[in-house]
Amino acid sequence: MTRSRKPKRKAESYTTGTKGLNRVRLFAQQRDGKLYLEYKDEGGGKRRIALEATDFTQGKAKANELAAALLKHEGPQSDVLTLKALFDNYEREVTPTKSEPTREHDKRARKLFEGCWGPTAAVKNLDRRDWDRFIAQRRSGALRPRRSAKTKDKQEAGVGDRAIEQDLRFLMAVCHWAETVRVRGRPMLERNPFKGFPIPAEVNPRRPGLTDEEFQQLTDAAKGLGPDVSLFLTLAHETGHRRMAIALLRWSDIDLEHGLVTWVRNSETSGPRPYAASVSC
Repeated sequence: MTRSRKPKRKAESYTTGTKGLNRVRLFAQQRDGKLYLEYKDEGGGKRRIALEATDFTQGKAKANELAAALLKHEGPQSDVLTLKALFDNYEREVTPTKSEPTREHDKRARKLFEGCWGPTAAVKNLDRRDWDRFIAQRRSGALRPRRSAKTKDKQEAGVGDRAIEQDLRFLMAVCHWAETVRVRGRPMLERNPFKGFPIPAEVNPRRPGLTDEEFQQLTDAAKGLGPDVSLFLTLAHETGHRRMAIALLRWSDIDLEHGLVTWVRNSETSGPRPYAASVSC
C-alpha cells in the first residue's frame, strides 16, 4: 500500500512594477517564512532585501514603495554600471524617439557591443584595448549581426570603416547621454571611457551608380511622370548631388543666364546660408 504525500504548500508571492523597468517581487522563504524583496538595480544585477516584517500585507506595501522608488531612479543601486544596464536605460528613454531604421540600427549595434565585451562588463573599466578589439572583430567578420540562412554566406567577410564608424558613433552617443542623466544626484556614467579614441572613417566610400542603359530606362519612365520628375532626375545625374540637396534648391540659387546652380552647404530650409559653391549644369 502506497502512502499519499501531502502536497507542498505553495510559497506566497507578490509582484509589482513593470518588467525591465521597476519590477519587484515579494516572496516568503518556506523554511522560516521570512519575507524578501527581489529586484534589479541600476547596474542590471539582481538584488535581494530581507524584510523585518513577517506580515505579507506589510510586505506588499514595501514592494510597492520600492517599485515607485525604482521608477524615479531613487532605489538602492549598484556602483557598477554594466553595459546591459547602460543600453537598457538608453533603449527605454531615447531609442523610441528615433525613426524606425535608426531604432533597428541601435538594436543591432547594441548586440554587437554586448557580443564583443559581454553584457555584464563594467562600462567604466572598458579601455582602448576593448575599443580596438571591437574594430578588429568587425573588420575581420568575427563579429557580425545574426542573419538568416539565406544571407549567412554573404556575411562571412568583414565590414568597412563606414559601418564601424556608425556603430561607434552610436556607442559614443549612448555614453554622452548617460553622462548627462543623473541618478540619485549623480551622473549615471561619471566619465565616458571612450572619449578621444579614434573612430575609423571611410576615405573613399563606395556609392552605387547607374549604367547608361539603366539611366536611359529611368529617363524614359520619368517622362511619363511629368516634367518635374524628369528635371529632378537630370539634375541628380548631371551634378551628382543628393535628392535632399536638390529638393532644397530655391529659384535664387538658379542662374539661367550663365547656366549655374548654387549649392548651399547647410541643409536648413530657412535662415542664413553662409556658404555656397556654384556648379555649371
